[in-house]
Amino acid sequence: MTVYDLVAIVNLLEDHNRKDYGFALYKEEYELLRKANLNNTLVVVNAKSKDRRVLGKVKVILPLSVYGKKPTAQVIGVVNMEAYSKRKEEEERINRIKEINRLINKNNSELVNLICLLYTSDAADDLTRV
Repeated sequence: MTVYDLVAIVNLLEDHNRKDYGFALYKEEYELLRKANLNNTLVVVNAKSKDRRVLGKVKVILPLSVYGKKPTAQVIGVVNMEAYSKRKEEEERINRIKEINRLINKNNSELVNLICLLYTSDAADDLTRV
């Protein structure tokens, strides 16, 4: 049997109490997490029963000796969400650009109307002076 010596402190996404739990972290999953950006990475863990899989967010990784108690269960997979995060950032950037363009067009339209109003007002003044 493979031994673990690390514990991932995980906040389960389905946990309404927002409590942190310790899950055994084996070498293979640790290597995946070590290479990943933890902000964009979720883990799949066994929760409540061996057949129930739950997503969670890793807060910190500790040595088992520091954690000091038996982990709840184990990390069984790592989900890297960097590609999704990049797509979301790009969508937000495009939406900001569209909003800026909309405001520029709106302001340009208002500026043209104001210039036309001033021009027609000046022309009317010129006619009344004659």
